[in-house]
Amino acid sequence: MQIKGTSIISMKKCVYQRFGKDGLDRLRDALPRGPRELLGGTVLANNWYPARDGMFVPTEAVCRLFYGGDPRGAWEIGAFSAQDSLRGIYRFFVRIATVPFLLQKTSSLFSTYYTPGRMEVAEQTPHRILLRMTGVDESHPLFEARIGGYLHGALQVCGNEDHRVGIGASIARGDPATEFIIDLP
Repeated sequence: MQIKGTSIISMKKCVYQRFGKDGLDRLRDALPRGPRELLGGTVLANNWYPARDGMFVPTEAVCRLFYGGDPRGAWEIGAFSAQDSLRGIYRFFVRIATVPFLLQKTSSLFSTYYTPGRMEVAEQTPHRILLRMTGVDESHPLFEARIGGYLHGALQVCGNEDHRVGIGASIARGDPATEFIIDLP
């Protein structure tokens, strides 16, 4: 699996803003050679990078170093990424978007940032939306948590604080698809 550099950049920015330069240095020092060189070098937003070196291993380290091993750290990186990327002029458009519209756009952008794979709205009712991720050749529980966190953060940006995002089926746990379940009031 490959990821766009934006995923790496947002993680570095999140760690820097929450834990400072020392935290970012601690993260880099805790990584094996490949991920350490990637995070220590110049990452271009539109370039493709290996998911293992750019996301899986560094996210494991973030959770271990700063969250006591709790996968909630991955969720927070995802939420930070949504809140950071949906700022400025985009924040205005996101705030007036309906939740179903926002989630449809988010799912259609999946393949722009991750390859191979796709995400689609699999089910939709007035109080529940199910997004299904398929075609991913390599997954990780913390990758799925980052996506769940991103969905949570995007809903917060659009002004929807009263929601719950959960992960049902999981490719990382051996299921054929990962399902993100969004419960709405």
